[in-house]
Amino acid sequence: MSSALQSEPSIYIGCCVVLWGVVYYTSIVTCRVFLGLPEATIYPGISYLLSSWYTRKELGLRAALLSTGVLMAIAFGSLWATAVLETMDGKLNIAAWRWLFFIEGIVTVTVGVLSMWLLPDYPRNTRWLNVEERCLAQLRLAKDVGEADMDSEEARHFRGSSHGH
Repeated sequence: MSSALQSEPSIYIGCCVVLWGVVYYTSIVTCRVFLGLPEATIYPGISYLLSSWYTRKELGLRAALLSTGVLMAIAFGSLWATAVLETMDGKLNIAAWRWLFFIEGIVTVTVGVLSMWLLPDYPRNTRWLNVEERCLAQLRLAKDVGEADMDSEEARHFRGSSHGH
C-alpha cells in the first residue's frame, strides 16, 4: 500500500474523488463541445442557404417557416422519444434509452447523407436545374441585390430632425 493511503486515507480517497469529478466534468464538457459545434452551425447554415435562393421579400416567410419547423420538430421529437422510451425497453435485451440513441442516430445520419444528395447548393451549380432555370434563379437574386433598401415617403413613420417639422 502507498504511504498516503496508510497515513491519511481521508486525503487519499478525497483526492481520488476530486480527480474522478474533474475527469467526469472534463469528459462531459468535451462531449458537449463536440455535439454543440455541429448542432450550432445548422440554423445559420440553413438560413444562408435560403438567402442564396430567395429574394429579401421572400426570405422572411421562409425564415418563419424554418423557425416553425424547428419548434415543431422539438415538440414532436419529444413525443416520439417518449413513445420509444415507453415501448422499446427490454426489446432484444437493450434498454430503451439505448434504442433512442440508436434510432435517433440512424435517422440523423440518414437525413444528413440524403441532404448531401437532395439539397441544392447555389443557383449557378445545382445539378437538377437546367441552364435556363439556373439563369432565372441567378437573375432574380441579382435584380434583388440591385434594389435600394429605402422606404417610400408614405411608409416612413419616423423622420429625423433634418427633414423639417
